[in-house]
Amino acid sequence: MAALRLQEDAILTTYAWVDRAAGVARIPIDVAMKQVIEEGLPVREPDSAPRRRYAGPVTSPQGGTKKATK
Repeated sequence: MAALRLQEDAILTTYAWVDRAAGVARIPIDVAMKQVIEEGLPVREPDSAPRRRYAGPVTSPQGGTKKATK
């Protein structure tokens, strides 16, 4: 449990690339929360939302899972 906790703390408190080629980075949670408070949440037009990359199981509102579509 101690090793898991250290790993989780490292993820929540450090900067790191998630996908450098796509320009996606991770930022510390306290920095992210402060940024949301100061700037608000980003708003996108419905047609400009990025397409999903992961096509794994999705939980339906009725329960259970179903295969996601791209």
